[in-house]
Amino acid sequence: MTKMIMAAMALLLTTSAFADDFICTMKVGQFLTETEYAPYRGREVNIVMGEYSCNGVIDNNIIVTTTLVSNTNGDTKSVSDRASSKVTMTTLDIWGDGQERLECECGLN
Repeated sequence: MTKMIMAAMALLLTTSAFADDFICTMKVGQFLTETEYAPYRGREVNIVMGEYSCNGVIDNNIIVTTTLVSNTNGDTKSVSDRASSKVTMTTLDIWGDGQERLECECGLN
């Protein structure tokens, strides 16, 4: 009985991320939002909105790394976590005289 429970736990903990959908959502400012799904069994999603980009990658079948990049000044921020991760960054806008709030969230759905 104990062996069955241990085998079931091992199977549950080693389940690949391929079983789920991988999705990223990027938000620029208050209103601009874009969502992308990875292709079937995909492990990477890229979203580009104007001068900003978001990249989500699944590592080791369960660790999600989300990277947010401002192409205007080269600011980059990255976060890794189990099953999903979210990055928030404030950077200069494309004119350089104001700030833009960026959010990118990627995870298994």
